[in-house]
Amino acid sequence: MDLDNIHLKLDRILAGQQQLMARIDEQRETINILAAAVSVQQESLDTNTETISRLAEAMSQEGDGGDLVAEIAAISVSLKLIQQDGARMVVLIGRLPNAVAQAAQDAVLMAMGEGVNIPPGDGG
Repeated sequence: MDLDNIHLKLDRILAGQQQLMARIDEQRETINILAAAVSVQQESLDTNTETISRLAEAMSQEGDGGDLVAEIAAISVSLKLIQQDGARMVVLIGRLPNAVAQAAQDAVLMAMGEGVNIPPGDGG
């Protein structure tokens, strides 16, 4: 391969890398927006959970809530589970920028003909 072809190929790889980095920046911004939205949702769930818990407590003290008390308690438990899932989502979303950056770096290395080491058990 002559020198001009090598330079042309390297220029194409660099241009592709710049496009990947621009996409990563866009994805990072989207991820930050998504994380903020999940955090707002988390705060709303916290408020709902607290309100339902207080309502269930007040109704159980009156003693005549019957099935309604049990249903409100079940809703409270469900909201707490949703709250925990939301917290896990925030953590997972926070990890996405690094994962996307690593995938882009691996793609560039592969395009340049270098091997990429994939750790065992790293399936997703």
